[in-house]
Amino acid sequence: MSRTDSPLNKLSIDTSAVSKNLYDALKALENGTTAVGVVGTTYVVEMDGATAGERYVCVILPDGTYKTTCAIQGGYITMSKSDDAIYVMRIMAIFAEHCVPTIPVSQWEVAGGTDLSVRDDLVRLTQTLQGLLDAYEVGSNINLKAASIDDGTYAPDTVFHGTFTILANGSNGTAVRKSIMKASSFNGSFADNRELTPEELLMVPVLDDTYILGDAEQEVAEEVSKSKPTELRNFMFAGPSGTGKTEASKAVAAGLKRPYTTFVCDADTDRTSLFCRYTPTAERDGAKETFQFWKLINDEDMEMDPEGSFEMVTGADGTGKTADDVKRAIEVRKEEESRAKPAFTYVESEIVKAFRYGWVLEIQEPTTIKDAAVLTELNDVMTKVGKVRLPFTGEIFPRHPDCVVIYTTNLEYNGCRAMNQSVIDRVDGTYFFDDISETQLAERAYVQTELKDRDLLSKMAKVVAGITTNLRDCGDDTGVCGLRSMLAWARKTHIHGDPYAAAMTAVIGKCSTDRQTREEMKAVVETAFKSA
Repeated sequence: MSRTDSPLNKLSIDTSAVSKNLYDALKALENGTTAVGVVGTTYVVEMDGATAGERYVCVILPDGTYKTTCAIQGGYITMSKSDDAIYVMRIMAIFAEHCVPTIPVSQWEVAGGTDLSVRDDLVRLTQTLQGLLDAYEVGSNINLKAASIDDGTYAPDTVFHGTFTILANGSNGTAVRKSIMKASSFNGSFADNRELTPEELLMVPVLDDTYILGDAEQEVAEEVSKSKPTELRNFMFAGPSGTGKTEASKAVAAGLKRPYTTFVCDADTDRTSLFCRYTPTAERDGAKETFQFWKLINDEDMEMDPEGSFEMVTGADGTGKTADDVKRAIEVRKEEESRAKPAFTYVESEIVKAFRYGWVLEIQEPTTIKDAAVLTELNDVMTKVGKVRLPFTGEIFPRHPDCVVIYTTNLEYNGCRAMNQSVIDRVDGTYFFDDISETQLAERAYVQTELKDRDLLSKMAKVVAGITTNLRDCGDDTGVCGLRSMLAWARKTHIHGDPYAAAMTAVIGKCSTDRQTREEMKAVVETAFKSA
């Protein structure tokens, strides 16, 4: 990467190592092959090397010590501490860690040193980076071991820029794990050429970069896109509440750019409700039901205007009719109404719609169904040559090849029952979602909420993780405590400024229905936070 034409060389500012490499850092971020992220509190960077096939890797630890390596085909080679690429990668990590504002390269390339406002911005940026880099002069360059890459030690939890190919995969790019990418880049990344209707486009989820991609959704989307239309279409996401199963299902639909819909099971779900429901319509025996004004007629109306009242009730000429005639006509109308059978409209379930039109279908909590055999009604359609057979109408149609079914369930959730083995046998892949770690809780709250105090978030995450463990150990499953609790707690804390008070409603209030258990969990919060 040449710096010959860098506007920095035309400005009368410090041309120390940081200013000499600033241009290269910004250009590398623009070339689409550079990746910056974080795992816990460790910042990680990858960028293409000077030689084709090389990939530079830099890991910056919290104390400022950094580790580097250069991945080549078949292995790794050591990078020199004086290598400019290390300085460039450290600058990129500073951008991410300190949210340092950068100047678009195109802007200051065009300015060429003649725009004073650009010059002033460059001076400030250079001085800021120099100061921050000085803080990273702890220790020396340590060679990053291959084992630490291959075992996923530095696989990023959050990606700020680009796509990781070495730290995410391990083994120098072999498919140990999916390449981690930003959520916004995942949208439509596995889409085909299918044209969607305007209504269907509104049903396609769109991810923003507050969502942290996991392996499951990337793997499922890739498998669906690369397999034959009759294969790899049925999956199961299993895990505790709040571990992101539903969001992962939506992410699959986002990656495939397909409409997403859901069907929620409960104890009373039966064979009929899987396919349809009947709703009363505003018609009776073919006659449209309109507002019955005759029902407003009272005794005074009958006495004052019997002829008009009779016409309103019967629709016939009321000449010469008396109040008694009106009363008899009303009784006849009431008798006819009581014998009339209400009409019903047949409404297809979301399951049928997904199978018919080729949508991504999430079937939530199937293990809550009282009769485990109910889901076997779907066995025919869950096979390679699946066909949907609708009750009542008798219609038979083939399953749309684009339809993807994802069962989401918590096998240990209160009220869950064993799943029928014939249903499980038709699942092409089961992914278990474990409790989110303290590091992940803190990082997701940092990304998805306005609270940006990492130390405070780490403290809060430790409390949430501790309460989750305590609830499981004591067998209390009457409430919940997980990611949603953490996010609500962070948002309330940002608004009110008191993490202890915010925890009472965001965490303690819904962790259990048992008062004694809540008091015990409250003590966990009190240990970490004292109310002001």
